[in-house]
Order: sequence, then C-alpha cells, then structure tokens
Amino acid sequence: MLHYVCTGGCLTVQDSKGFCQATTCCRFRNPLTPCDCTDGYHGNWLFRNHPEPEKARSAAQAEVKKKAVAFRKAHPLTETEPAKKPSTSKHH
Repeated sequence: MLHYVCTGGCLTVQDSKGFCQATTCCRFRNPLTPCDCTDGYHGNWLFRNHPEPEKARSAAQAEVKKKAVAFRKAHPLTETEPAKKPSTSKHH
C-alpha cells in the first residue's frame, strides 16, 4: 500500500500526500515522500535528509521498531489468489 513518509527523521508516516508538520524536524513544511514498503521500516527513507542520519537512526531504533509493528497491524497484506495454470487440454 502506498503511503508517505518524512525523510527528516521525525518518523512521520501517513496514508495521504502532505507535508511534514513536525516543527522540530529539519524537513518541516516539506513534502512527504511516497513509500510502498510492506514491512513498516520504510527502507532508508526516514532519515535520508537528516543532518546526521546514522546518529538519528541509532537513537530512534526502538521507536522505529514500535512504529513498524503498528504499521503492519494497520496495513495487513492482503492475500492474493494463486495464479491459474494455463489449460493443458487441446481443442481440435
């Protein structure tokens, strides 16, 4: 499911397009970035534009994990039907 994340380290994630509303974030008022991950960790997007991404990622590790679990609960994957095999019967 497509969702939108802030890349400034504030951990903002929402289902619709928008702008970062976290006044303490370095990306405040900047557009959110589309993300189509299914695990809730959002790849490297959450800290991509943070001035110190590795330090911020390390400091927020526990919070990121909690939010990933909550994300997966709120956005469960839908099971798809297995693809049908092509018919092997021949029509003459």
